[in-house]
Amino acid sequence: MTPETTPYSSLQQLLPDARIIPLWPEAHSNTRLTPQIIERGNAQLPDRLLTGTIIPEMVLVPPAGPGNGIGVVILPGGGYTRTAFDKEGMDTANTLAAAGFTCAVVNYRMPGDGHPLGNATPLADAQRAVRLLRARSRALSLEHVMVVGFSAGGHLAGWLAARWDRVCDMPQDDTDTLSARPDLAALIYPVISMDENISPWGTLQQLPASIASQALNPAFSVETMVNSHTPPCFLVHATDDPTVPVANSLVMWQALNAQGVAADMHIVAQGGHGFGIRKTAGLPVADWPQWLIKWIEFRINKGEKSTGKDGGL
Repeated sequence: MTPETTPYSSLQQLLPDARIIPLWPEAHSNTRLTPQIIERGNAQLPDRLLTGTIIPEMVLVPPAGPGNGIGVVILPGGGYTRTAFDKEGMDTANTLAAAGFTCAVVNYRMPGDGHPLGNATPLADAQRAVRLLRARSRALSLEHVMVVGFSAGGHLAGWLAARWDRVCDMPQDDTDTLSARPDLAALIYPVISMDENISPWGTLQQLPASIASQALNPAFSVETMVNSHTPPCFLVHATDDPTVPVANSLVMWQALNAQGVAADMHIVAQGGHGFGIRKTAGLPVADWPQWLIKWIEFRINKGEKSTGKDGGL
């Protein structure tokens, strides 16, 4: 079946009844882009890819029952050219919301789309998403804010965890005075390293878009950014991943351990790439959301309450 492509201007068109939060107070302008929805699924099981994003937004998915006080910023993958909105975004949000989490699925802008911040664009959007949940912590009854990222979104989540304090742009409002440091980070089959021996070429071509002559610029290797202030991390990867070699998670785990940062890693034999939740049926990796939830509970019980300031668990 040929994917259906349609233009869109806001996530509200995809989810008319949902609460959609623009990341920034002013609309962005980029006349080079035409935001598109690429539908690979159907009405019963949508699988939408979003490309050409001009105005980054997040959809808030409240807990199905009593909330547990934990907000989750979800960064879908897509090779830094698009976001896998349903398969890695909404599927994850709905699964975690059923367990009491308050989730925010982020449709972030891409580094190669000609935005003013260039390569820093997705990092700025991820920082802002964490700050927006922190700004609403009282209204949403949140005590903690964490991040979950998949594939290229896993790179972005790791980048955020290590460089949450990087100044990407001038502050826009009081929200930008809050810390962008997530209390915890979960990296699911993530792109980590710019080492050409272990990294997927397609993603690397997009990430250093503003420095095309340095397509494997080591400045974007997350394992080199890890420091003692990086929050505890959870990693899941399959050894049969044909797109992002499992060595990416291994080098991240080694970097975290070298800096004394708590890290749990699950390496499974089968799963391939982009399994999300819906492609895990019949495999041991189908339990990864439960592994994550148990890990979060352990880290929250072990650590201090988040204050929204630098530091944390």
